[in-house]
Amino acid sequence: MLAFYAVAEWVPRRWPAMVEEPLDRRLARALSYAAALMGLLGGYALCLDSGAAVCWGVLALALIIAGKRLGSIDLTIEGALLAGAAVIRAVIVNLPSNAVAAPHVSWRLITVSIVIACVYSIALFVRLGPIATWSASGLLALLAWYEFLPISVAIAWAIAGIVLLEVGVVWEWRHVRFEAYALLGGAFLRVFIVNMNAASDARLYTIIPIVLAFLFAYERVRVDAFAWLAMTSVVALLRFQLAADAVAIAWAALALLLVAFAKVSGRRVFLLIGEALAVATLVRAVIHNLYERSYFPPPASAPRWLLVSIVSALLFASLPFAFRLRRDEPGKRFWHWFDQHPEQILFFIPLLLVTILLGVQMRLGMLTVAWGVEAVVVFLFALWAGERSYRLSGLALLLLCVGKIFVFDFWRLSLRDKALTGIIVGVALIAVSVLYTRKRDAILQYL
Repeated sequence: MLAFYAVAEWVPRRWPAMVEEPLDRRLARALSYAAALMGLLGGYALCLDSGAAVCWGVLALALIIAGKRLGSIDLTIEGALLAGAAVIRAVIVNLPSNAVAAPHVSWRLITVSIVIACVYSIALFVRLGPIATWSASGLLALLAWYEFLPISVAIAWAIAGIVLLEVGVVWEWRHVRFEAYALLGGAFLRVFIVNMNAASDARLYTIIPIVLAFLFAYERVRVDAFAWLAMTSVVALLRFQLAADAVAIAWAALALLLVAFAKVSGRRVFLLIGEALAVATLVRAVIHNLYERSYFPPPASAPRWLLVSIVSALLFASLPFAFRLRRDEPGKRFWHWFDQHPEQILFFIPLLLVTILLGVQMRLGMLTVAWGVEAVVVFLFALWAGERSYRLSGLALLLLCVGKIFVFDFWRLSLRDKALTGIIVGVALIAVSVLYTRKRDAILQYL
Protein backbone atom coordinates (compact mmCIF):
# COMPACT_ATOMS: atom_id res chain seq x y z
CA MET A 1 0.00 0.00 0.00
CA LEU A 2 2.81 2.40 0.90
CA ALA A 3 4.59 1.54 -2.33
CA PHE A 4 1.47 2.31 -4.34
CA TYR A 5 1.09 5.65 -2.57
CA ALA A 6 4.75 6.42 -3.22
CA VAL A 7 4.33 5.76 -6.91
CA ALA A 8 1.06 7.69 -7.08
CA GLU A 9 1.99 10.75 -5.00
CA TRP A 10 5.75 11.01 -4.40
CA VAL A 11 7.22 9.92 -7.76
CA PRO A 12 5.21 12.44 -9.87
CA ARG A 13 6.42 15.25 -7.65
CA ARG A 14 10.03 14.01 -7.58
CA TRP A 15 10.27 13.14 -11.30
CA PRO A 16 7.52 15.02 -13.17
CA ALA A 17 8.82 13.84 -16.53
CA MET A 18 7.65 10.31 -15.75
CA VAL A 19 3.98 11.33 -15.82
CA GLU A 20 3.89 13.72 -18.72
CA GLU A 21 1.55 11.52 -20.72
CA PRO A 22 -2.18 11.53 -19.78
CA LEU A 23 -2.17 7.76 -19.53
CA ASP A 24 0.67 7.84 -17.03
CA ARG A 25 -1.17 10.36 -14.89
CA ARG A 26 -4.36 8.27 -14.96
CA LEU A 27 -2.44 5.15 -13.98
CA ALA A 28 -0.76 7.01 -11.11
CA ARG A 29 -4.14 8.13 -9.83
CA ALA A 30 -5.47 4.60 -10.19
CA LEU A 31 -2.61 3.35 -8.02
CA SER A 32 -3.60 5.85 -5.34
CA TYR A 33 -7.15 4.53 -5.22
CA ALA A 34 -5.83 0.95 -5.33
CA ALA A 35 -3.72 1.75 -2.28
CA ALA A 36 -6.81 3.07 -0.47
CA LEU A 37 -8.67 -0.12 -1.37
CA MET A 38 -5.78 -2.16 -0.02
CA GLY A 39 -5.94 -0.20 3.20
CA LEU A 40 -9.66 -0.86 3.44
CA LEU A 41 -9.26 -4.61 2.84
CA GLY A 42 -6.15 -4.82 5.02
CA GLY A 43 -7.88 -3.17 7.94
CA TYR A 44 -10.79 -5.59 7.58
CA ALA A 45 -8.51 -8.63 7.39
CA LEU A 46 -5.89 -7.79 10.00
CA CYS A 47 -7.94 -6.07 12.72
CA LEU A 48 -10.48 -7.63 15.00
CA ASP A 49 -14.17 -7.13 14.31
CA SER A 50 -14.33 -3.99 16.46
CA GLY A 51 -10.92 -2.79 15.33
CA ALA A 52 -11.65 -2.48 11.61
CA ALA A 53 -13.62 0.74 12.07
CA VAL A 54 -10.78 2.18 14.17
CA CYS A 55 -8.20 1.23 11.54
CA TRP A 56 -10.26 2.80 8.78
CA GLY A 57 -10.91 5.95 10.83
CA VAL A 58 -7.23 6.49 11.62
CA LEU A 59 -6.20 5.79 8.01
CA ALA A 60 -8.88 8.19 6.78
CA LEU A 61 -7.57 10.95 9.03
CA ALA A 62 -4.01 10.30 7.87
CA LEU A 63 -5.05 10.46 4.22
CA ILE A 64 -7.03 13.67 4.77
CA ILE A 65 -4.06 15.36 6.46
CA ALA A 66 -1.68 14.16 3.74
CA GLY A 67 -4.05 15.34 1.04
CA LYS A 68 -4.31 18.74 2.68
CA ARG A 69 -0.53 19.19 2.90
CA LEU A 70 0.25 17.76 -0.54
CA GLY A 71 -2.67 19.43 -2.23
CA SER A 72 -3.95 16.08 -3.50
CA ILE A 73 -7.67 15.89 -4.13
CA ASP A 74 -7.40 12.11 -4.61
CA LEU A 75 -6.10 11.54 -1.08
CA THR A 76 -8.88 13.74 0.28
CA ILE A 77 -11.55 11.78 -1.57
CA GLU A 78 -10.05 8.46 -0.44
CA GLY A 79 -9.94 9.66 3.16
CA ALA A 80 -13.57 10.79 3.01
CA LEU A 81 -14.65 7.42 1.62
CA LEU A 82 -12.71 5.55 4.30
CA ALA A 83 -14.23 7.76 6.99
CA GLY A 84 -17.70 6.96 5.69
CA ALA A 85 -16.88 3.26 5.76
CA ALA A 86 -15.59 3.60 9.34
CA VAL A 87 -18.82 5.27 10.47
CA ILE A 88 -20.99 2.64 8.79
CA ARG A 89 -18.86 -0.16 10.24
CA ALA A 90 -19.10 1.36 13.72
CA VAL A 91 -22.89 1.54 13.49
CA ILE A 92 -23.33 -2.00 12.18
CA VAL A 93 -20.64 -3.86 14.14
CA ASN A 94 -19.18 -1.84 17.01
CA LEU A 95 -22.31 -0.38 18.59
CA PRO A 96 -24.21 -3.69 19.00
CA SER A 97 -21.09 -5.41 20.38
CA ASN A 98 -21.03 -6.23 24.10
CA ALA A 99 -17.37 -7.23 24.31
CA VAL A 100 -15.61 -6.02 27.46
CA ALA A 101 -12.05 -4.66 27.43
CA ALA A 102 -11.76 -4.12 31.19
CA PRO A 103 -14.11 -4.01 34.16
CA HIS A 104 -16.79 -1.42 33.44
CA VAL A 105 -15.10 -0.50 30.12
CA SER A 106 -16.39 -1.93 26.86
CA TRP A 107 -14.68 -2.23 23.51
CA ARG A 108 -17.65 -0.34 22.10
CA LEU A 109 -16.80 2.73 24.18
CA ILE A 110 -13.12 2.65 23.21
CA THR A 111 -13.45 1.93 19.50
CA VAL A 112 -16.43 4.13 18.72
CA SER A 113 -14.90 7.03 20.67
CA ILE A 114 -11.76 6.78 18.53
CA VAL A 115 -13.84 6.78 15.35
CA ILE A 116 -15.81 9.80 16.58
CA ALA A 117 -12.58 11.65 17.37
CA CYS A 118 -11.17 10.86 13.93
CA VAL A 119 -14.30 12.01 12.10
CA TYR A 120 -14.49 15.23 14.11
CA SER A 121 -10.82 15.87 13.32
CA ILE A 122 -11.44 15.26 9.62
CA ALA A 123 -13.97 18.11 9.67
CA LEU A 124 -11.07 20.51 10.28
CA PHE A 125 -9.44 19.67 6.94
CA VAL A 126 -12.19 19.07 4.39
CA ARG A 127 -14.80 21.28 2.81
CA LEU A 128 -17.47 18.70 3.57
CA GLY A 129 -17.07 19.46 7.28
CA PRO A 130 -20.82 19.56 7.95
CA ILE A 131 -21.21 15.99 6.70
CA ALA A 132 -18.32 14.86 8.90
CA THR A 133 -19.57 16.61 12.04
CA TRP A 134 -23.16 15.44 11.54
CA SER A 135 -21.89 11.86 11.14
CA ALA A 136 -19.74 12.14 14.25
CA SER A 137 -22.52 13.74 16.29
CA GLY A 138 -24.99 11.07 15.23
CA LEU A 139 -22.48 8.38 16.17
CA LEU A 140 -21.95 10.12 19.52
CA ALA A 141 -25.68 10.12 20.22
CA LEU A 142 -25.91 6.42 19.38
CA LEU A 143 -22.91 5.63 21.57
CA ALA A 144 -24.62 7.31 24.52
CA TRP A 145 -27.81 5.37 23.73
CA TYR A 146 -25.96 2.02 23.87
CA GLU A 147 -23.46 2.78 26.61
CA PHE A 148 -25.43 4.57 29.34
CA LEU A 149 -28.34 3.53 31.47
CA PRO A 150 -31.70 4.54 29.94
CA ILE A 151 -32.25 7.27 32.52
CA SER A 152 -28.80 8.77 31.86
CA VAL A 153 -29.02 8.99 28.07
CA ALA A 154 -30.82 12.35 28.13
CA ILE A 155 -28.14 13.83 30.41
CA ALA A 156 -25.39 12.58 28.08
CA TRP A 157 -27.14 14.11 25.08
CA ALA A 158 -27.60 17.41 26.93
CA ILE A 159 -23.92 17.57 27.92
CA ALA A 160 -22.80 16.72 24.39
CA GLY A 161 -25.20 19.36 23.05
CA ILE A 162 -23.73 22.03 25.32
CA VAL A 163 -20.17 21.13 24.27
CA LEU A 164 -21.09 21.27 20.59
CA LEU A 165 -22.92 24.54 21.15
CA GLU A 166 -19.82 26.10 22.66
CA VAL A 167 -17.69 24.85 19.77
CA GLY A 168 -20.19 26.17 17.25
CA VAL A 169 -20.37 29.57 18.90
CA VAL A 170 -16.63 30.01 19.49
CA TRP A 171 -15.56 28.78 16.05
CA GLU A 172 -18.62 30.20 14.31
CA TRP A 173 -19.64 26.85 12.85
CA ARG A 174 -23.32 27.11 12.13
CA HIS A 175 -23.80 23.43 11.34
CA VAL A 176 -22.27 22.43 14.68
CA ARG A 177 -24.77 24.68 16.46
CA PHE A 178 -27.57 22.91 14.62
CA GLU A 179 -26.16 19.58 15.75
CA ALA A 180 -26.21 20.89 19.31
CA TYR A 181 -29.84 21.94 18.87
CA ALA A 182 -30.69 18.44 17.63
CA LEU A 183 -29.03 16.79 20.63
CA LEU A 184 -30.73 19.12 23.09
CA GLY A 185 -34.08 18.55 21.39
CA GLY A 186 -33.52 14.81 21.62
CA ALA A 187 -32.73 15.16 25.32
CA PHE A 188 -36.01 17.04 25.81
CA LEU A 189 -38.05 14.34 24.09
CA ARG A 190 -36.31 11.56 25.98
CA VAL A 191 -37.05 13.27 29.30
CA PHE A 192 -40.76 12.78 28.68
CA ILE A 193 -40.38 9.23 27.38
CA VAL A 194 -38.05 7.86 30.07
CA ASN A 195 -37.08 10.20 32.88
CA MET A 196 -40.54 11.40 33.86
CA ASN A 197 -41.51 7.80 34.54
CA ALA A 198 -38.52 7.10 36.79
CA ALA A 199 -38.51 7.00 40.59
CA SER A 200 -38.88 10.30 42.42
CA ASP A 201 -35.21 10.81 43.36
CA ALA A 202 -33.92 9.66 39.97
CA ARG A 203 -36.40 11.96 38.27
CA LEU A 204 -35.05 14.96 40.18
CA TYR A 205 -31.32 14.44 39.75
CA THR A 206 -31.62 13.63 36.05
CA ILE A 207 -34.08 16.30 34.91
CA ILE A 208 -32.72 19.29 36.85
CA PRO A 209 -29.29 19.17 35.10
CA ILE A 210 -31.07 19.01 31.74
CA VAL A 211 -33.15 22.07 32.66
CA LEU A 212 -29.94 23.90 33.57
CA ALA A 213 -28.48 22.89 30.21
CA PHE A 214 -31.49 24.38 28.40
CA LEU A 215 -31.17 27.61 30.37
CA PHE A 216 -27.44 27.79 29.61
CA ALA A 217 -28.17 27.28 25.92
CA TYR A 218 -30.77 30.04 26.02
CA GLU A 219 -28.34 32.40 27.74
CA ARG A 220 -25.59 31.52 25.27
CA VAL A 221 -27.45 31.97 21.97
CA ARG A 222 -30.70 33.68 23.08
CA VAL A 223 -32.93 31.25 21.20
CA ASP A 224 -36.35 31.47 22.86
CA ALA A 225 -37.08 27.81 22.18
CA PHE A 226 -34.60 26.77 24.87
CA ALA A 227 -36.42 28.85 27.48
CA TRP A 228 -39.65 27.12 26.50
CA LEU A 229 -37.98 23.70 26.70
CA ALA A 230 -36.56 24.46 30.14
CA MET A 231 -39.82 25.73 31.61
CA THR A 232 -41.86 22.96 30.00
CA SER A 233 -39.57 20.44 31.66
CA VAL A 234 -39.99 22.18 35.01
CA VAL A 235 -43.78 22.24 34.64
CA ALA A 236 -43.85 18.53 33.81
CA LEU A 237 -41.49 17.78 36.69
CA LEU A 238 -43.81 19.54 39.12
CA ARG A 239 -46.73 17.59 37.69
CA PHE A 240 -45.05 14.23 38.32
CA GLN A 241 -43.19 15.14 41.53
CA LEU A 242 -45.88 16.80 43.66
CA ALA A 243 -49.14 15.57 45.10
CA ALA A 244 -51.94 15.87 42.58
CA ASP A 245 -53.86 18.51 44.58
CA ALA A 246 -50.79 20.77 44.88
CA VAL A 247 -49.86 20.84 41.19
CA ALA A 248 -52.08 23.82 40.31
CA ILE A 249 -50.65 25.82 43.24
CA ALA A 250 -47.09 25.05 42.17
CA TRP A 251 -47.86 26.04 38.58
CA ALA A 252 -49.47 29.31 39.71
CA ALA A 253 -46.43 30.11 41.88
CA LEU A 254 -44.11 29.35 38.95
CA ALA A 255 -46.19 31.59 36.67
CA LEU A 256 -45.83 34.41 39.20
CA LEU A 257 -42.06 33.89 39.37
CA LEU A 258 -41.75 33.85 35.58
CA VAL A 259 -43.67 37.11 35.15
CA ALA A 260 -41.64 38.74 37.92
CA PHE A 261 -38.39 37.50 36.35
CA ALA A 262 -39.49 38.86 32.98
CA LYS A 263 -39.92 42.29 34.58
CA VAL A 264 -36.59 42.18 36.41
CA SER A 265 -34.50 40.75 33.57
CA GLY A 266 -36.27 42.32 30.60
CA ARG A 267 -36.53 38.93 28.83
CA ARG A 268 -40.08 38.86 27.64
CA VAL A 269 -40.04 35.25 26.58
CA PHE A 270 -40.56 34.36 30.24
CA LEU A 271 -43.64 36.60 30.28
CA LEU A 272 -45.16 34.58 27.43
CA ILE A 273 -44.25 31.35 29.18
CA GLY A 274 -45.87 32.65 32.36
CA GLU A 275 -49.05 33.51 30.48
CA ALA A 276 -49.17 30.07 28.87
CA LEU A 277 -48.61 28.48 32.26
CA ALA A 278 -51.44 30.57 33.73
CA VAL A 279 -53.79 29.12 31.11
CA ALA A 280 -52.57 25.61 31.93
CA THR A 281 -53.11 26.35 35.62
CA LEU A 282 -56.69 27.38 34.94
CA VAL A 283 -57.36 24.15 33.08
CA ARG A 284 -55.69 22.07 35.79
CA ALA A 285 -57.56 23.76 38.64
CA VAL A 286 -60.93 23.40 36.93
CA ILE A 287 -60.47 19.83 35.75
CA HIS A 288 -58.74 18.40 38.81
CA ASN A 289 -59.42 20.58 41.84
CA LEU A 290 -63.01 21.53 41.01
CA TYR A 291 -64.08 18.49 39.02
CA GLU A 292 -66.79 16.36 40.63
CA ARG A 293 -65.20 12.92 40.38
CA SER A 294 -67.16 9.76 39.89
CA TYR A 295 -64.34 7.23 39.57
CA PHE A 296 -61.47 9.03 41.30
CA PRO A 297 -61.34 10.33 44.86
CA PRO A 298 -61.72 14.09 45.39
CA PRO A 299 -58.93 16.22 46.87
CA ALA A 300 -58.68 15.04 50.46
CA SER A 301 -55.84 16.99 52.06
CA ALA A 302 -57.56 20.40 51.93
CA PRO A 303 -60.95 21.77 50.84
CA ARG A 304 -61.06 22.59 47.17
CA TRP A 305 -62.12 26.17 47.76
CA LEU A 306 -58.90 26.74 49.72
CA LEU A 307 -56.71 25.18 47.01
CA VAL A 308 -58.33 27.15 44.20
CA SER A 309 -58.32 30.36 46.24
CA ILE A 310 -54.55 30.05 46.70
CA VAL A 311 -54.15 29.50 42.96
CA SER A 312 -56.26 32.57 42.18
CA ALA A 313 -54.37 34.72 44.70
CA LEU A 314 -51.00 33.74 43.19
CA LEU A 315 -52.19 34.57 39.68
CA PHE A 316 -53.64 37.91 40.82
CA ALA A 317 -50.30 38.66 42.50
CA SER A 318 -48.64 38.74 39.06
CA LEU A 319 -50.73 41.75 37.98
CA PRO A 320 -48.35 44.45 39.35
CA PHE A 321 -45.56 43.02 37.19
CA ALA A 322 -47.91 42.58 34.23
CA PHE A 323 -48.93 46.26 34.32
CA ARG A 324 -45.26 47.27 34.15
CA LEU A 325 -44.66 44.94 31.22
CA ARG A 326 -47.53 46.02 28.98
CA ARG A 327 -46.90 47.85 25.74
CA ASP A 328 -49.02 50.07 23.55
CA GLU A 329 -47.22 49.31 20.30
CA PRO A 330 -49.39 47.79 17.53
CA GLY A 331 -48.45 44.20 16.87
CA LYS A 332 -47.98 42.69 13.42
CA ARG A 333 -49.27 39.28 14.45
CA PHE A 334 -52.19 38.12 16.56
CA TRP A 335 -49.96 36.55 19.20
CA HIS A 336 -48.16 39.87 19.75
CA TRP A 337 -51.26 40.94 21.69
CA PHE A 338 -50.34 38.48 24.44
CA ASP A 339 -46.92 40.08 24.72
CA GLN A 340 -48.27 43.61 24.74
CA HIS A 341 -51.22 43.17 27.12
CA PRO A 342 -50.26 40.67 29.81
CA GLU A 343 -52.45 42.50 32.35
CA GLN A 344 -55.51 41.27 30.46
CA ILE A 345 -54.56 37.59 30.44
CA LEU A 346 -53.34 37.57 34.03
CA PHE A 347 -56.54 39.26 35.25
CA PHE A 348 -59.23 37.38 33.42
CA ILE A 349 -57.78 33.91 34.05
CA PRO A 350 -58.00 34.16 37.86
CA LEU A 351 -61.30 36.05 37.55
CA LEU A 352 -62.74 33.17 35.52
CA LEU A 353 -61.34 30.70 38.03
CA VAL A 354 -62.97 32.52 40.96
CA THR A 355 -66.27 32.72 39.09
CA ILE A 356 -66.21 28.97 38.40
CA LEU A 357 -65.23 28.30 42.01
CA LEU A 358 -68.24 30.24 43.27
CA GLY A 359 -70.46 28.38 40.80
CA VAL A 360 -69.24 25.04 42.12
CA GLN A 361 -68.92 25.88 45.79
CA MET A 362 -72.00 28.01 46.58
CA ARG A 363 -75.41 26.50 47.03
CA LEU A 364 -78.08 27.40 44.50
CA GLY A 365 -79.76 30.00 46.68
CA MET A 366 -76.55 31.98 47.30
CA LEU A 367 -74.83 31.71 43.91
CA THR A 368 -76.34 34.90 42.47
CA VAL A 369 -75.49 36.75 45.67
CA ALA A 370 -71.87 35.58 45.49
CA TRP A 371 -71.53 36.60 41.85
CA GLY A 372 -73.09 39.98 42.63
CA VAL A 373 -70.57 40.64 45.37
CA GLU A 374 -67.79 39.53 43.04
CA ALA A 375 -69.07 41.95 40.38
CA VAL A 376 -68.92 44.88 42.79
CA VAL A 377 -65.41 43.94 43.90
CA VAL A 378 -64.27 43.70 40.28
CA PHE A 379 -65.84 47.08 39.48
CA LEU A 380 -64.10 48.72 42.44
CA PHE A 381 -60.80 47.18 41.40
CA ALA A 382 -61.36 48.45 37.86
CA LEU A 383 -61.83 52.00 39.15
CA TRP A 384 -58.62 51.74 41.16
CA ALA A 385 -56.61 50.17 38.30
CA GLY A 386 -58.11 52.38 35.58
CA GLU A 387 -58.80 49.52 33.17
CA ARG A 388 -61.85 49.73 30.94
CA SER A 389 -61.94 45.98 30.26
CA TYR A 390 -61.98 45.24 33.98
CA ARG A 391 -64.88 47.62 34.50
CA LEU A 392 -66.85 46.10 31.64
CA SER A 393 -66.28 42.61 33.02
CA GLY A 394 -67.68 43.71 36.40
CA LEU A 395 -70.73 45.20 34.72
CA ALA A 396 -71.21 42.10 32.57
CA LEU A 397 -71.08 39.88 35.64
CA LEU A 398 -73.59 42.11 37.42
CA LEU A 399 -75.95 42.01 34.42
CA LEU A 400 -75.56 38.25 34.39
CA CYS A 401 -76.80 38.21 37.97
CA VAL A 402 -79.82 40.33 37.05
CA GLY A 403 -80.68 38.06 34.13
CA LYS A 404 -80.23 34.98 36.27
CA ILE A 405 -82.68 36.36 38.84
CA PHE A 406 -85.47 36.75 36.29
CA VAL A 407 -84.77 33.60 34.30
CA PHE A 408 -83.97 31.09 37.05
CA ASP A 409 -84.00 32.36 40.64
CA PHE A 410 -87.58 33.63 40.91
CA TRP A 411 -88.85 30.26 39.70
CA ARG A 412 -86.61 27.91 41.67
CA LEU A 413 -85.54 29.57 44.93
CA SER A 414 -87.37 29.66 48.20
CA LEU A 415 -88.99 32.88 49.37
CA ARG A 416 -86.16 33.69 51.75
CA ASP A 417 -83.48 33.14 49.10
CA LYS A 418 -85.47 35.23 46.62
CA ALA A 419 -85.67 38.12 49.04
CA LEU A 420 -82.00 37.89 50.03
CA THR A 421 -80.87 37.65 46.42
CA GLY A 422 -83.03 40.58 45.31
CA ILE A 423 -81.86 42.79 48.19
CA ILE A 424 -78.13 42.13 47.73
CA VAL A 425 -78.18 42.40 43.95
CA GLY A 426 -80.29 45.57 44.23
CA VAL A 427 -77.78 47.06 46.68
CA ALA A 428 -74.98 46.13 44.28
CA LEU A 429 -76.75 47.86 41.40
CA ILE A 430 -77.33 50.98 43.51
CA ALA A 431 -73.69 50.98 44.61
CA VAL A 432 -72.46 50.74 41.03
CA SER A 433 -74.87 53.48 39.98
CA VAL A 434 -73.60 55.78 42.74
CA LEU A 435 -70.02 55.07 41.73
CA TYR A 436 -70.89 55.91 38.13
CA THR A 437 -72.38 59.21 39.23
CA ARG A 438 -69.51 60.24 41.49
CA LYS A 439 -66.70 58.95 39.28
CA ARG A 440 -68.27 59.91 35.98
CA ASP A 441 -65.36 62.06 34.80
CA ALA A 442 -62.83 59.40 35.69
CA ILE A 443 -64.89 56.67 34.04
CA LEU A 444 -65.23 58.65 30.83
CA GLN A 445 -61.45 58.62 30.54
CA TYR A 446 -61.55 54.81 30.22
CA LEU A 447 -64.02 54.86 27.33
